[in-house]
Amino acid sequence: MKVYRTSMLSHTTTSLDLPVTEKQLERYAARAGAVQDIFPGLCAGEREFLMTGTTPKEWKKNFGICGNGTCHKKCPHLKGGK
Repeated sequence: MKVYRTSMLSHTTTSLDLPVTEKQLERYAARAGAVQDIFPGLCAGEREFLMTGTTPKEWKKNFGICGNGTCHKKCPHLKGGK
């Protein structure tokens, strides 16, 4: 599903095609659980996009790799997964 968000960093609106359902997005909007529980199939970069609108590429450009450094290795939204 194509999801649109506005980045808290750049204030630009972008979209990502994420493997999520409308029901999951509704649960997230209702704050019906932790983002990692509602979207267990998303990597950290994809969850960050849902929360802040920051794309994985934008995050990497501004902050380098996130967390333990593994999410960008498998993130489909970064060219070559890096």
